[in-house]
Amino acid sequence: MQRVALAGATLASLLSSAACSEGAGGDLLLLGCRASRYAAASKREADAGTRAGAQVLDAQVVVAAALPQRLAFYGAVGDVDVDKLDEAVDRARRGVQDEGEAALGEGGTGPLGLELLGWCSVRPCARLAPSVREAAVTRALQATGRCSVAPLLLLVGALPASDG
Repeated sequence: MQRVALAGATLASLLSSAACSEGAGGDLLLLGCRASRYAAASKREADAGTRAGAQVLDAQVVVAAALPQRLAFYGAVGDVDVDKLDEAVDRARRGVQDEGEAALGEGGTGPLGLELLGWCSVRPCARLAPSVREAAVTRALQATGRCSVAPLLLLVGALPASDG
């Protein structure tokens, strides 16, 4: 994946979830869409009349869906439970569909084409590098084939609330 876009509203939602985690942290699923495009050709390629550049894969994160608790779709050693993962993704898609229909009114269509792009781990006061478990979950997530691209792992560090 060459480029990942995260809109301001999605980022605000993600950071809000991090702030509401009350120091315990939490996990979120990242849903969105992907698109292939061809990068602009170099001047030499354009002059030679060859096809425009290399294929580039872009992704747009549309939803950061909070999971009810840590270990919602994976085990303590980083193994992914495919049934729990599918259930969590379906629940997130239904939530987005319900919100879309409410916003569009009767007969509206919501974002049915959302794909699982990866997941986000919110951790209080931790360095922003994947833990052994997070790396194992990401590798296991890729092995399931449920992500249409190599899974993204987004780490968010949450600081505890201060009195001042």
